[in-house]
Amino acid sequence: ALVKVYSIVGDKEKRALYDEQGIVDDEDGANFDQTYDHWRKIFRKVTIEDVEAFTKDYQSSEEETKDLKEAYVEFEGSMESILMNVLCCTYEDEERFRKIIDQWISDGEVPDFPAYSGESKKAKKKRRRRAEKEAEEADELKAELGVGAQVDGEDSLRALILQRQSARSADLFASLEAKYCKPKTKGTSKTSGQSKAKRRKQ
Repeated sequence: ALVKVYSIVGDKEKRALYDEQGIVDDEDGANFDQTYDHWRKIFRKVTIEDVEAFTKDYQSSEEETKDLKEAYVEFEGSMESILMNVLCCTYEDEERFRKIIDQWISDGEVPDFPAYSGESKKAKKKRRRRAEKEAEEADELKAELGVGAQVDGEDSLRALILQRQSARSADLFASLEAKYCKPKTKGTSKTSGQSKAKRRKQ
């Protein structure tokens, strides 16, 4: 993001475009590669294995328990918000979280918020259906990126981003061509038709 900001501020044309219209042009493939290589020198690559190891260490840890309690109190028992803010959790963790929270309420450690104890079964089912749909979409994206296969997931992500940038550019050119390069329609105007009629009479 900082690289993008500096590139805009340092370029008079890009700065003028931003000042006038509040937009910036998309990075092309070369700029993307330069930015990627720049930040890769600073931060090491995070692999799928790193994420899985962190998740394994975090779940059921004291840190997760602390984060869960803070989220429960901050969002006044809204399970929707709790699941969105506690790290590494999915809808499958809801039952585990509820057992912990129920014990806290029983021990008087936290208040029993209406949003928690009064949540309807309909709301729970709706959240579960939405989560299952998102999980399916995530699996489709993983398959598209090649994550989990023999392909480097991060390199696949780079390729997909560049591919979509290229597709957006192609769509833009196609729309401009359709708008400004329309072929002239053949036909005889009313004026030319009248002129030809006059010439025949003469």
